Amino acid sequence: MAKSRRARTRSLAVAVAAFAAAVSLTACQSGGTDKAAEDAGGKTGANAAASATSGGPAGSGNDAKADTKSDDASGQAGKQTGPGARVSGKSGSRAQEETGVDEGPVQLACSGENVEVTAEAPARPSHYLLLTATNTGSKPCNAYSYPLLRFDEDQSVSAAPMADTKPQAVVTLAPGESAYAGVALGADGEHGRTAKSLAVHFSGTDDAAGSTGSAAHPALPGGAAYYDDNAQVTYWQRDKADAIK
Repeated sequence: MAKSRRARTRSLAVAVAAFAAAVSLTACQSGGTDKAAEDAGGKTGANAAASATSGGPAGSGNDAKADTKSDDASGQAGKQTGPGARVSGKSGSRAQEETGVDEGPVQLACSGENVEVTAEAPARPSHYLLLTATNTGSKPCNAYSYPLLRFDEDQSVSAAPMADTKPQAVVTLAPGESAYAGVALGADGEHGRTAKSLAVHFSGTDDAAGSTGSAAHPALPGGAAYYDDNAQVTYWQRDKADAIK
């Protein structure tokens, strides 16, 4: 009888121990699963956060990075086009300084008031004078037609123009520039005489209207020049070589 009680007691203890072990094992398994889920959730959240921060495959990070690249590209384009515009402006600024302000066609006629005239005797041809008219004024002037020459006290023009020397356009002299005219003194025709002074008058826009402004008075080479009624003068030329005929 006593032996039967002890056997039941031991069986009950074993059963209780087995039940307790089963409960403990179930709790451990459940806890492990929850912890794994929590760990997985944490890792997933961290990865998502990292992706969002670094501009991963998805999310607004890529958009922000694309926008930054777009802005950088626009900035580079601006840097490339900016200097070109400045060069054009400068280039434009640089052409205006060289040509000056365009004030329209020159209307001012050259005269003894704004032009200095010198006379020299070139080595060739003989019996010849070379006149050089230099603009000493502050504005451009036009050397119209040909110089009107008067030796000494002649009452008329002392030299006829050489028609074949008329240039295609009026010679305009900027300040400091020069025009040239040649005088063939003749010296082998009738009524030859020696002159000790020369007055150079300037034509206006209309040749028939005669001279305009005051005359220039260049010194004659050697103080005198021998000329006759066959004396001729060229039109004003831009090149010195064209004035020596």
